[in-house]
Amino acid sequence: MIIDSSSDRPIISYPCDWTYTVIVKDPLVIEQTLEKILGKYNYEFSPSKVSKKGKYYSFRVVVDVPDEDTKDKLYQLLEAEDTISIVL
Repeated sequence: MIIDSSSDRPIISYPCDWTYTVIVKDPLVIEQTLEKILGKYNYEFSPSKVSKKGKYYSFRVVVDVPDEDTKDKLYQLLEAEDTISIVL
């Protein structure tokens, strides 16, 4: 990744692995949810953290994205999913 000096925006070379962090309340549904949204892409996920009170669970999701439009669309789909509380 290179920073474009004219816009301070990173220049990303695609295809690339893109990492999302998803936060859920029910960790038992994460596999089904990700398969529904990311099933046609090459992806991996792993547990990351649990909140102090055990109410929220975060997962690291790495997806092989072919271009910026796909990266943005996947973010929108993850964010719109009812079983996902937050996408970073």
